[in-house]
Amino acid sequence: MKIVLSRTDSIGDVVLSLPVAGYLKKHFAAEIIFLCREYTRAVVEACEHVDMVLVREEVTKNPYLLEQQKAKAIIFLFPDRELASLAYKLKIPLRLGTAHRLHHWLYLNKRVFFSRRRSPLHESQLNFFLLKPWGISHIPSLQEISMYYGLTKIAKIKLKLAYRKRKYQIILHPKSKLSGREWPLYKYYELARALPEFDFWLTGTSQEGEAMRKELKELFALPHVHDFTGKLKLSELLGLIHESHALVAASTGPLHLAAALGKLAIGLFPPLRPIHPGRWAPVGKNAVALQARDFCFRCPGPSTCRCMDEIKVEVVRHKLQERLLPS
Repeated sequence: MKIVLSRTDSIGDVVLSLPVAGYLKKHFAAEIIFLCREYTRAVVEACEHVDMVLVREEVTKNPYLLEQQKAKAIIFLFPDRELASLAYKLKIPLRLGTAHRLHHWLYLNKRVFFSRRRSPLHESQLNFFLLKPWGISHIPSLQEISMYYGLTKIAKIKLKLAYRKRKYQIILHPKSKLSGREWPLYKYYELARALPEFDFWLTGTSQEGEAMRKELKELFALPHVHDFTGKLKLSELLGLIHESHALVAASTGPLHLAAALGKLAIGLFPPLRPIHPGRWAPVGKNAVALQARDFCFRCPGPSTCRCMDEIKVEVVRHKLQERLLPS
């Protein structure tokens, strides 16, 4: 049976949706077609549970790409009005999604009532509510979730020898395009300066790299910090994370990629719903979510978040040394 999983938003959301593909593959022997945006394609292509990747930008221009698959079902893990309308026109027999979108009442024939915002469950677990029309009521534990990512098809990338002077390589990904609350950049600098025994690989977009150099050029001047900002395609970033030993970031796509790859993924979070670690913590066998307090200061915005500022460099440093260095 061919099943289309549609997730057309961010990298992190796509990563946390891949366990649904793994679960369906294992329990239903389904042929999984994953419909995503072009910029997340490399992540989906690295998943062993996905048999085919369709790109939203291509499907909307040429609906035959979806029609020719003759899928028996399409599950909208993320609402997409245009694709829902297309699935209706193509008469895909089973069309599933949340009941909390008006257009789903027009175009889908199976809808599930549940609230992501009010639920105590993790985002990766909430995706499984959309399998209820198949009679699946089981919501996997986070430990189970970590077993279903399937990110095994990753091409190795060649790194210059100069970037591997030390035994352990740590990725720092300070920015999030303001999709979440960020740890102050000077704290990443203090962390790197406190750990000269590690190599640090700095990642982000070219715009983020330029902004960070203007804000704190001293970070880039440290001899064991290597700048990869703006230099990597997503497939290469995947390879870089695969070659690293740990990653430190706020709630971003690379954080969830590192967790899915079994790396030490240290996520930094505010205690603020709906962006708190209960909903968005990295999920993996070596994942860690840190927050400084149990309540929020109700800061006015990401650039002045006291909750993030209170996460101490010493705590992050200790986590890295505790997990990576021999006792």
